[in-house]
Amino acid sequence: MTRQKCKAILPVIQAFAEGKCIEYWDSMQIVASFQRGMWKTADNIGFGSSISDYRMIEGGVIRYFDGRPSVTDTLNKYKF
Repeated sequence: MTRQKCKAILPVIQAFAEGKCIEYWDSMQIVASFQRGMWKTADNIGFGSSISDYRMIEGGVIRYFDGRPSVTDTLNKYKF
């Protein structure tokens, strides 16, 4: 693993070590016809996945580690 990848995955490891709920994208899971992949709760953290394959759920809000806005942030942005 390169130094850059270690720096990128560090927030995931830190949150996992603090006991926060971390989920990962399981792209091998077949959900339905023509649909593949689902989010699963992580029991352990591997180093082979990309930072975009992890997210944290805290207080009912989903936070992505790769900087994507959460659904809650997006909905709040477009309040009527």
